Amino acid sequence: MHDEPDDRLSAELQSLERQARRLETAHSIIQAVHDELSLNKVLEGIVESFVEVGGFAGAEIAIDAKIDSLHVKHTSQTGVISSDEAVTRRTPVFIRGQEIGTVTAYCVAPEQLEEQSELLEFVLPTLFMGIDHAVSFAEVIDYRNTLEQRVEERTAQLVEAHAQLERTIDDLREARAARDRFFANINHEIRTPLTLIQLAVEQIERAGGNPSVTSDKLDEIKASTRRLMQLVNTLLLLSAGGEGKVQIRPSAIDIAAVLQRLVRTWTTAAERGGVDISYSGPEECGGVVDEAALETIIGNLLSNAVKFTPSGGLITVLLLAERDRVTIIVRDTGSGIDEEFMQRMFGRFERSADATARGIRGSGIGLSLSKELVELQRGTIEATRHEHPSGTSFKVVIPRHQPIVAVAANSDGTSVATPIQLPQELSPQAARPHPPTRKKEIAEATILLAEDDPALARHMVEILAEKYDVVHAMNGRDALEVAAKHMPDVLITDLDMPEMNGLELTKRFLEMQGNALTPVLIVSAYSGLGERLAGFEAGAVDYVLKPFSADELHARIRSQLALRKLALKLHESEALASMGVMSAGLAHELRNPANAIINALEPLWSLLPASEQEPDAVGAQLYEILTTAASNMRELCSNILNISRSGPVTRRLEDFTALLGRVRLVLRSVLAKVRVIEDLQLDRALYCAGPMIEQILINLIDNAAYAAGPGGEVRIAAWAEEDYAIIEVSDSGPGVPANLHKKIFDPFFTTKPIGEGTGLGLAVSRRIALNHGGDLRVVRRGVGTAFRLELPWQAKA
Repeated sequence: MHDEPDDRLSAELQSLERQARRLETAHSIIQAVHDELSLNKVLEGIVESFVEVGGFAGAEIAIDAKIDSLHVKHTSQTGVISSDEAVTRRTPVFIRGQEIGTVTAYCVAPEQLEEQSELLEFVLPTLFMGIDHAVSFAEVIDYRNTLEQRVEERTAQLVEAHAQLERTIDDLREARAARDRFFANINHEIRTPLTLIQLAVEQIERAGGNPSVTSDKLDEIKASTRRLMQLVNTLLLLSAGGEGKVQIRPSAIDIAAVLQRLVRTWTTAAERGGVDISYSGPEECGGVVDEAALETIIGNLLSNAVKFTPSGGLITVLLLAERDRVTIIVRDTGSGIDEEFMQRMFGRFERSADATARGIRGSGIGLSLSKELVELQRGTIEATRHEHPSGTSFKVVIPRHQPIVAVAANSDGTSVATPIQLPQELSPQAARPHPPTRKKEIAEATILLAEDDPALARHMVEILAEKYDVVHAMNGRDALEVAAKHMPDVLITDLDMPEMNGLELTKRFLEMQGNALTPVLIVSAYSGLGERLAGFEAGAVDYVLKPFSADELHARIRSQLALRKLALKLHESEALASMGVMSAGLAHELRNPANAIINALEPLWSLLPASEQEPDAVGAQLYEILTTAASNMRELCSNILNISRSGPVTRRLEDFTALLGRVRLVLRSVLAKVRVIEDLQLDRALYCAGPMIEQILINLIDNAAYAAGPGGEVRIAAWAEEDYAIIEVSDSGPGVPANLHKKIFDPFFTTKPIGEGTGLGLAVSRRIALNHGGDLRVVRRGVGTAFRLELPWQAKA
């Protein structure tokens, strides 16, 4: 009886122990899940709880499943892993209604399998919950990592998009810059020949059917037309190349013969610049290539070499022939290409800074076109800069035998244009303009023309020489030297010139002594507002856009000369007025004692004894000295007072022949020493103050006789123009230097030795002419000096 309660108590104790083990195992699993978030750590904690707390011999959990977007695969085991199924209990792992793996428990002995299976069943919900919790954490980690990766990928995409946008912006800027360069270069290249054509047509119209003039001008029109056609063909070819429509048409040719012909073609242009050009290579070299493309490529390279090689330099064309390819090298001894331009030289519309600074013409498409034509023939082109000696070489390598492709008659492709011709500025026919022959004996003004295009300069010189004395310079630096020598009345300059551009020339020209009031006209193909403003800021007074007509150019020059004449008169009036204020009082003070001396001399002479009045007597000589000195002093005072006066002039009609007769009488002793030539064609009376005009003529004729010297020639000419009577006095003397033409009218300035002149004659004469509403100025002649007096027929308000 007593054993039965003991057995029941023992069974209850065992049951409690099993229950405690289950709870302890479950708690251990919960603790493992609570302490760790990582799935790996959670699984390790669970299997350890099975062995250390649950009493299993070993345990293993294997997870391999895709849960939503997360793929989970992991195995964790510990303890003794047995292959005896008698001690093994295997149970699937379920979370969220999905089997994701298995949990396997290994018992110590088969008799414990039932008990430990119950333990396993008890803790499975806790185990599933722990694994689910760890999987959820893994999903969060995966989402975070995926999100970070996506952020990184998106950031990388944004960075790449930004970089691509920056590249696109740079490309657009470069495209815009290329477009601006294109329009600037092409604008100039087109407007210049258009100007030549327009001027030539106008000259044909004015020639009135003169066959020689018509023939010459038609030749120039043809040359300009060819220049335009060449440019258009090049642009069309370049455009077709950009669209992949250019067709190469190889044919059997002698490559060596083509190169030798090109060298001969460019020899004249090279020799004119003092450059030697030669060919080196085999006399014959057969091949199958596109002849027109080859001529275009090498022609462009030779054109650049001739432009950039200085006098005394050498250009060599070298041909190296191999079995399957040919290498052509064009080498020069110029200044070489700078590194910056080397990087972009084969781009479209690219020009070097050196070319721009030197004013070398070009559209910036030659090298780009050459590269495209080389690559169309499956070849290469590269440039090399040399230091010793300096220079540049271009190497072109193309297959020697290219396949001949039949081209359909209706093909829309573009074949290579006609080989380029010599640029007009380098062609043998483009001679520099010669000094013009004026159509009028007396030029209205001297014009300095700074233009580096020979053909355009020649046309402009011919047009301007109809009325003006024209001197021409090919660049800004030469123009400054010419200006110092000739002192022009107007400067006409192009903008884009070698050595010194038009803007710099304008600034430095106006800084030269005596040029502050000289008008500067800019003639340019650049029509942009920026170029115009830059020209006006430099000091130009007008901006003439190419193409222009001869009448337009003459009208603008006339307008500026009239404004200059008015400005000079105002400037002179101010200068003379200020001098008059200073000198008038002094003249009054000097004239009074001079008159007193003259008035006292006559009674003093009568008091001298007869012996002292003899010519050789001391008294008579002293009397003569005093009389001359007093008269000179009174004349000087009168001249000074005349300069200070600018009031109205009392005029009446005067017969010029009678007036000139009185002047001859005054100067009879002076004129007896020279040969006087008169050409008087005035058939109207002068409306003037006769004595004042006599004073002008006395000054001019006396100066002319002095300059001509004994036996020299003095010419007096007079003729009528629409608004003015013109009187000119010229001499055969050495002439007045150009840099003194403006100073000789300054009061007290004289080129005569001290004691032989006061320097007031021309100043007084100019003042009289201005008071009459006219002018007195120097006109340039081949020999001697000529003064031109202009008197209006009617008084000007």
